[in-house]
Amino acid sequence: MQGPAYGSLIFKKMEEQIPFKLFDSPTLYRTLDKLEKKGIVNSWWDTSEKGPAKKWYQITDKGIEMLGEYREDIIMRIKDMEFFLEEYEKYLGKKETEQDDFF
Repeated sequence: MQGPAYGSLIFKKMEEQIPFKLFDSPTLYRTLDKLEKKGIVNSWWDTSEKGPAKKWYQITDKGIEMLGEYREDIIMRIKDMEFFLEEYEKYLGKKETEQDDFF
């Protein structure tokens, strides 16, 4: 999601786009609150429309920088997982060869 968004819109987009959603809306709001306290997002209230006010959130420059760091961390973890999967496949292949030799 790019640009400002209010909490329920963020939650809806995450539900649609994240394959394995392991959170609920209270978790999202607690996380947004923590991110705001750390200066990663900022927020403001919009009372211009009828109905309840909406709290809008937007990522800060610090947040964008942290996303870059998070991306690099994910890339390293993917490489570690790929290594594990390759080694696991080699191990399985070796075990199958050993079993074939046994019989």
